[in-house]
Amino acid sequence: MVAYLRKWAEKGFLPTVFCYALFYGGAGQFVAGVLELIKGNTFGGTAFASYGAFWMGWFLLEYLTVTHPTAYHTAHTGKTLWCGLWAVLTFGFFIVTLRKNGCLMTIFSTLVITFALLAGGMWDERCERAAGYLGFFCGSSAIYAALAFLAHEELGFVLPGVAPVNYIPASWSNAAPPPPAHPLPAGHGLGNGHPTRLHAHVHRHTAAAATAGGSGGGGVAAATHAGKRGA
Repeated sequence: MVAYLRKWAEKGFLPTVFCYALFYGGAGQFVAGVLELIKGNTFGGTAFASYGAFWMGWFLLEYLTVTHPTAYHTAHTGKTLWCGLWAVLTFGFFIVTLRKNGCLMTIFSTLVITFALLAGGMWDERCERAAGYLGFFCGSSAIYAALAFLAHEELGFVLPGVAPVNYIPASWSNAAPPPPAHPLPAGHGLGNGHPTRLHAHVHRHTAAAATAGGSGGGGVAAATHAGKRGA
């Protein structure tokens, strides 16, 4: 949500966006990440904390740019490296999602490309525009994922993209195989009338779905920067 507001809101509304970037997109996600790590959810906790820190850093950067004018917005090489490094980190998260579910795969794959386009957008406005549109799609995917996991946990609904996937064979790693899945009650299957199997801890990863930015906007965190020139 924070990224949506940053992208489409009028300039006069930006102070509100900055506040939500700091507390909702930033501090809120970071605290949630710490709690997930305490629970033992390494992936969700790391993703939450990382993108929460991203939003807090973005707020501080924008605040200092306004209060202490610098040449930040003309430092194209540095900004390219910055976005590129976030693309690398996000790609690492994407690899992990190959053993999670379709929702998270969609979020992180589009976020990787968004960061890469933002890096190129420092030199070509067309890349920046493309990053804005793709970031919007990434944010929409994050919001859908958050609602899908919530609906499953609270109402028992199973929406597309929630079922676990495993595109990394166990033979490729020394890690122990995931715990056995538990079948859903009859009537909750997806396709062919067979019950869909969900890992017991699938809901823990809602955090990453919302973060990488929704989590109120974390999912499209990178798309924020594309708003400087307009989509």
